[in-house]
Amino acid sequence: MCRFSLSPYVLKTLSTDKKGLFHTSFKVPDVYGVLQFKVEYKKLGYTKFSLSKQIPVKLYRHNEYQRFIPTAYPYYGACHTSLFFFFHTYTAAKGAYLLCVFNADG
Repeated sequence: MCRFSLSPYVLKTLSTDKKGLFHTSFKVPDVYGVLQFKVEYKKLGYTKFSLSKQIPVKLYRHNEYQRFIPTAYPYYGACHTSLFFFFHTYTAAKGAYLLCVFNADG
């Protein structure tokens, strides 16, 4: 089985279940385009088998992904922690400044 595109093609060997069913799996590249899948079987003494199929690949748009991605939870936590400490530091500094101004006036 071959996958042809502008990038180099990928050759994969088909696995069999000994009952005539062949299969393989691979990851489709992360680009838009039309891929051509070809299966060519040539063996001396047997009939040549050739199959070709074109498959369009369309990636998700930015608004078609999940709202919250589970693998990004560490980043969400880091963002919330940064916001908490930023506002905590800001309010602590603001309170100390107001306290100093109040003491200077009093």
